[in-house]
Amino acid sequence: MKIPCSVPILTLNAKEHLKQCLPVLVENFEDVFIVDGNSTDGTQEYARSLSVRVEKQFDTNEPNQRIQDFRATRMKTWDMCRHDWLLVFDADEVLTTELLNLIRQIVTQDNRKQVHQVRRYPKLADGRVITHTPFYSGYYVRLFARSSGVTLANRKVHERFVIPPGLETIDHEEAIICPEPEAEKLRQRSRHYIQLETESLVAKDWYHLLRWIFWYNLRSLCGQLFRVFQAEIQNRVANRPTLPWSYNFVFLEYRWLFVFHCTRAWYKNRRAYKRGRVVSRHTS
Repeated sequence: MKIPCSVPILTLNAKEHLKQCLPVLVENFEDVFIVDGNSTDGTQEYARSLSVRVEKQFDTNEPNQRIQDFRATRMKTWDMCRHDWLLVFDADEVLTTELLNLIRQIVTQDNRKQVHQVRRYPKLADGRVITHTPFYSGYYVRLFARSSGVTLANRKVHERFVIPPGLETIDHEEAIICPEPEAEKLRQRSRHYIQLETESLVAKDWYHLLRWIFWYNLRSLCGQLFRVFQAEIQNRVANRPTLPWSYNFVFLEYRWLFVFHCTRAWYKNRRAYKRGRVVSRHTS
């Protein structure tokens, strides 16, 4: 019997990724659908061949539309769901049998006051699954009932879940597998996210610059660098596969580039604000 749970998937030219995940999802979930950015690689046609519902991300037929506001787009997909239970899933991910069994058990128990988090393990092109790395080893919200009030913070990229008081958050050791592209493709995606962050920056006060652009990101960079070396040593001692440095560098580089580009955006906002104040004084 299929699981009464909705699985919306954001897609853009993701046909090859969907071939890895969609057959399993369709076989096990009642409501699987893609929300597409007008792909041109046969993504929509492949989804329809499996009787998967196809929805549009944008009210346009212009091909290959990239998401500019991930929060708004993802919330839009939630409104399209036919079930209360929702599995957060990306096109480039793969469900393990263990996680699938866990989801079935949770939805059957139907405790809608619980929010469930699982791990996310990267799988490299050579087939290695990296289970211990500072950039992937955390717990991520993946399964909850929409009626519980779970939502997303108001930011356009790197969505953060907002969990209402009174809900129980449960961490599970089961993991989603994420086949990662080559490091260079990961770098291109990372820089696209930075661009979205800087375009949405509206702050112009010194506190935001010093606290959230400089201190937070430079502290995070130092902490990440320490944890990279720590994971490297622990994995070698335990004879576990370790994340290549070409990937580690992409994540470390992100923090430094974020500081640089957000500082430029902040300075631009600051200058516009000061010019506005001068114009206001002259016209008053």
